[in-house]
Amino acid sequence: MKKQVIVWLKNGMIAKMNASCIAASTHQVYFPSTEFDLPLLIEVKHQGLTTLLDLSEFNDCVVLQFGEDRYFTGATYCQNRNTGSFMIQSQAKFILLMPLPLPFPLEETEEIMIKPIEA
Repeated sequence: MKKQVIVWLKNGMIAKMNASCIAASTHQVYFPSTEFDLPLLIEVKHQGLTTLLDLSEFNDCVVLQFGEDRYFTGATYCQNRNTGSFMIQSQAKFILLMPLPLPFPLEETEEIMIKPIEA
């Protein structure tokens, strides 16, 4: 499923994109690198405090994290991994995986809005 994602920036600008969307219904999410295109939105649906994202075989990306209020809480770069596991534990309710290079300044990220795509 795809949704329209709008990232509000502190400078008043917005970044609008269509993103693939999946729900995290368990505490751990694994992403085979060939299954998902970026940007990818993960909506956390379980009641636990944290979600473990296994990005071991995933393409290089930036993991943007947003709280329940949809405000930006932090980011992690996922790149240049040669071997081994790469996992991120997050308390975010909305997680947006973006391709590199990021199309907007990371430090300007403020809030996310999610809308259904209108046909």
